Parts: sequence; structure tokens; C-alpha cells
Amino acid sequence: SSLVLRNVSQLGSIMVYRHVSQAIDCLTSWRMSHQNVQQLVVKTGELIQTRSTHESRYDGIISKKKVPYLYLEGDGVKIGGQKKQSLEIHRFQVCEGSQKVGNRTEMIAPHFVSHLNRQQAQKEIMNYIQAHYDLTNTVVVSNSDGGSGYEKAVFDELSLGCLRHEHFRDRYHVHRKIKERLSFVPQLQNRMIQAIQHYHWPEVQLVLDTSESLIEEKEAETLEQLRLLHHYLQRNWPYLKPRKARGIMDSKACIGTIESTHRKMT
Repeated sequence: SSLVLRNVSQLGSIMVYRHVSQAIDCLTSWRMSHQNVQQLVVKTGELIQTRSTHESRYDGIISKKKVPYLYLEGDGVKIGGQKKQSLEIHRFQVCEGSQKVGNRTEMIAPHFVSHLNRQQAQKEIMNYIQAHYDLTNTVVVSNSDGGSGYEKAVFDELSLGCLRHEHFRDRYHVHRKIKERLSFVPQLQNRMIQAIQHYHWPEVQLVLDTSESLIEEKEAETLEQLRLLHHYLQRNWPYLKPRKARGIMDSKACIGTIESTHRKMT
């Protein structure tokens, strides 16, 4: 009914589709999958489409690309201002891989989206992907720092309909976190990074235990830093699994580039 279309679309504009599905299951006598939620949102958009909608720029696109891998990233960048004011630009980017052009490495068919509203940026990148790609046989590889608005669930939604979705935690941020939390034992920082690169949890645990044994008089603040690092690595462990260990053998793989493209905005 029109009421269902309106209500589902309204919820879909303020939360991820999986949460909309859970709300419907919880509060009504009927069920709806997150794929069905997306279909209804798209249908509603077609019914009430106006001249200024983001969807209209993709009207007329009939032939969709079929690619084996699609690389998707998202991140926010803060721009400082006067009187303690600042702006946060929310960014998403998608490409089909990378290639060598002379001495440089360039992304293949990149598309960038930036907006001061994160939900609007997410909506725009989803519209672009759905309009330009047939994801039926595509492995979507996503990467983020895991901050608010850039969790795996967000990328699950952006890659709806794909063959498989593999999410990674951004290595730059992981290494920075390790160096911050293990600042009191700099000699163990590289050993921890290598343990993660080899995806060997017993070695990670060994470095944590060794670090704890080196804390003088068991300082509470340092112990807390170590505890936070342990929980951070444990929570993100599935997303630290190396690309090849997941069966991603793409020679054009392009992961962890969004930090370098922030410069265009800043």
C-alpha cells in the first residue's frame, strides 16, 4: 500500500536497511528482508521522482557493467574553523581496481562522492553503484576505519545484491592505533604489526602479554591502554584477515586509498 511505501522509505532515510527490517519484524505481524526494504525505497523514489533528485542524473542508463571486483571505501575528514567550529566532509569512493600509468598508480573508473551529510553521501554512492553496476557476479571489497557511519553494516547495505562482500579494517588506522597504545614499549610495535600481517592471534596475544609484563608497578593508565588495544584487535580481527587468505587474487586490487584522496577536498 501507499502507506507502507511511505513509512518504509521514511525509515530507510534515517537508518540502515537491516535495522528497518528488524523494526518491521518486531513491531508488525509481517516480515520484510533488508533486500525488500531496498526494493521498496527504490520503487518509492521512482514514484515521487522530481527534477532535483540525485537519481535523475542516472536516468537512461540501461547497460550496467559486470566486473569481477569492485572496491568501495568511505571516511570522514574534519576541516577546522575559527571559534572552535569545524566541518566534517563525508566521503565515499568506488573503483574497479588500480593500474600502473608510467611511474604512478591510478584507480580504474573511480567515482567520488562528498557531502556534509553522511546519509546523503551514502545515498548518492548507492544510487551510483546500483545504476552503473550489475553486482550479481561481483565481489565487493570494502575498507574503512570503522568509525561512526562507516561500519561494516553500512557497506553491507551499499553492496546489496553482490556475489560476496569482504570488509577490511583500514591498515593505516590499525597501525596508528597500535603505535598509540604501545607507546610505552616501542620495541614491540613492529612485532605486533607483523603478527597482524601474518594473521596469527597467538603471536598477538604473546605481544600483549609481554607488554603487560614490562609495565612498571602495573600503572593503571598504561594497563587501560593495553586493555583497549586488546579489545580493539579482538573486535576487528575478522576484518584484518589478509586479502589472499580470503581468496581475493585480483592483481588490480585497490584497498586503502581514500586517505590519499582526502587532499583533493582539504
